[in-house]
Amino acid sequence: MRDRLVAAFVSLTAVVLTLFVGVRAYTTAELVEAQETTSLARTAEAAATLLTHLETERETVTPAVLADLARPGEHLRYVPADGDSVTSAAEPASSAAEQLTVSRPVAGGGTVTLSRDPAVVDERVSDVLLPLVVLGIALVLLAGAAGVLAAARLSRPFRELAAAATMVGRGRFDVEVPHYDVPEAEAIGSALRRSARDLDALVRREREFAVSASHELRTPVTALRLEIEDVASWPQTPPDVAEELSRALAELDRLSATITSLLGGARGLRLGDAVEINLVPLVEDAVRPYRATSRRRPIDLDAPPVVAVRLPHEPIAQILDALVGNAVRHGAGTVTVSVAGRGEYAEVRVADEGLRPSGTATVRQPVPGRDGETVATAVRVAEALGGRLRLTEDRCTTFSLVLPTANGRST
Repeated sequence: MRDRLVAAFVSLTAVVLTLFVGVRAYTTAELVEAQETTSLARTAEAAATLLTHLETERETVTPAVLADLARPGEHLRYVPADGDSVTSAAEPASSAAEQLTVSRPVAGGGTVTLSRDPAVVDERVSDVLLPLVVLGIALVLLAGAAGVLAAARLSRPFRELAAAATMVGRGRFDVEVPHYDVPEAEAIGSALRRSARDLDALVRREREFAVSASHELRTPVTALRLEIEDVASWPQTPPDVAEELSRALAELDRLSATITSLLGGARGLRLGDAVEINLVPLVEDAVRPYRATSRRRPIDLDAPPVVAVRLPHEPIAQILDALVGNAVRHGAGTVTVSVAGRGEYAEVRVADEGLRPSGTATVRQPVPGRDGETVATAVRVAEALGGRLRLTEDRCTTFSLVLPTANGRST
């Protein structure tokens, strides 16, 4: 925006100055030419008067006499009534049509013609126009500087609004949005403040719903489990019925675990739960249990001390566990986990020495020979966080998880 404002400001100034200088140059050239013509006529009249005096005194008119009457860049020709013409110097290189010429009669029937080289006139026009050109260039430069300052001032509200919108997108609904004198910026700020309030209320209602749902779902499941356990433990219950009840208990446990997972995942993905965290300890936590249980599969970790992201904790841990577990269980050779901060985003790469599945360019669908459903779920979680999870084009199987950093934007 700033570049366009500066370009528009400078372009408008340049166009106005070009028109002004063009018109001014045209009028100045005509004015200088008129002044030169007047000056030339006066000089020619003075020369005619002097030549009349010389003719009266019967003195000879020589080229030297005419040269004394002419100024630099001027050519004087005297044609007497009876005799050969006399000139002040050699004929000028320019044609007669290009020269500024004035003729005056001399007593006795002769004429004197005074010509001025057009280069002299052009030089004087240039001398007059040079200050205008310099002034125009200075004004264009001044317009550029003024354009930079004006663009910075005009774009500042929108830069601040963009930063506030980014914070709201990361779950900071308490962000302070300033008020502005610019009507358009104030309208955007008002809409952003309303959106932040609405999102804050929505997140609060969602939290209350999660707590209520957790209670409402777990309480009957727990009561039902107790009832089934009680019935299964009765002496009157036949063994085959008790066995079926035990299987039902297992299904209830699975249902309870699913409820816990769904509610926990919903809590983890809430924007309001996003906090600034160091990604490296999360990666170390994801690697540690697999190092302890999979001694035949070495795991190398390459990470700097700190890579800051502003995201919920639980879903990141879920993605990392899925990637490392997938590499350990289904990969080959050494598993290499690397973490890098790349400006506005952070990247976690999980690679093993197994060949990349052929014909698979994306992990949105289950990857053959891998924990396909788990990885596909991790893809959706990563996208919900504003990141991206993909299978790279490397020869060996390599997953790349890209997440926005604490100071960056979503990818």
